[in-house]
Amino acid sequence: MDATELFLEVARLAGLHGFKEDLYWDQDLAVSVDVSDLFYWACADSEDVTEENLPLLKQSIEDIANICKRSVHKYATPLFAARVRGQRPQGKYISDYVYEYPDRVKVYDEEFQQWVWQTPRDADDKLYHDPQLTQALKALFLALPERPVDFGNPFTPEGSYDYGNAEA
Repeated sequence: MDATELFLEVARLAGLHGFKEDLYWDQDLAVSVDVSDLFYWACADSEDVTEENLPLLKQSIEDIANICKRSVHKYATPLFAARVRGQRPQGKYISDYVYEYPDRVKVYDEEFQQWVWQTPRDADDKLYHDPQLTQALKALFLALPERPVDFGNPFTPEGSYDYGNAEA
């Protein structure tokens, strides 16, 4: 597969699954995915997509889609990059950004006197996260090797700030 074919295949996958904004490429059509702040705070970063790791991108898309198809655009490239690197994203990403909502429901809006689609909210009017989908998505990331809490990864996957408390 030459660079053009690889680029076109990655662009096709991105268009099909909605992660076009995550792609970077150069004048030679070398393609990478944006993973800024995924592994380390305040770090611009990307992961190259190569002919060798393209199957891993496809597998990441499939694994996310098997849990929740509407989540592919959010989690396929982070999961791909984590698998290529053989490490989890930083703990804060897993604790605060990996979640999924249940399907939207149609409700009647009294103020506007019409039916509207809404994501369910809990008693405190916060968006309700579907716990089963959320746990299944988190499990994909937590299956990767654990990483130490350090300057670039100050939070645990449970969301606790632990930098400075870790054993030296």
